Amino acid sequence: MTKKAEVEKQLKVTTSNGTEGSWGWIKDWSGRDRADWRPKEYWKPGTKVTLKADLNGTDSGGGWFVRDYATGFTVGDAQVVKVDLDGHELTVRKNGGTVRTIPVSGGTPAATSAPGGARPS
Repeated sequence: MTKKAEVEKQLKVTTSNGTEGSWGWIKDWSGRDRADWRPKEYWKPGTKVTLKADLNGTDSGGGWFVRDYATGFTVGDAQVVKVDLDGHELTVRKNGGTVRTIPVSGGTPAATSAPGGARPS
């Protein structure tokens, strides 16, 4: 997709509390470009979100969209997962309380300690 800016002009996210955010583009599991709207801060529980995509007839630079799309959802509980690689720990928090702490590994130390960040062969 080469006309991402044109596509973004046709996408509108509205929230019940004025949440700020922006579009980011990633490759999905199939290798296709996908636009994700991410809030500047974590979503607030109970936020109502709507997406209106007026895409029918929009040229993406890799093909034409053939339909419009609209959807909405309400944000549920505040759930945050954080990983501390130095502490080898993953913490799951829900609504401000810790639900679970899990030991983790970020890989072998040799993979990150090679000069210039290169992996040893």
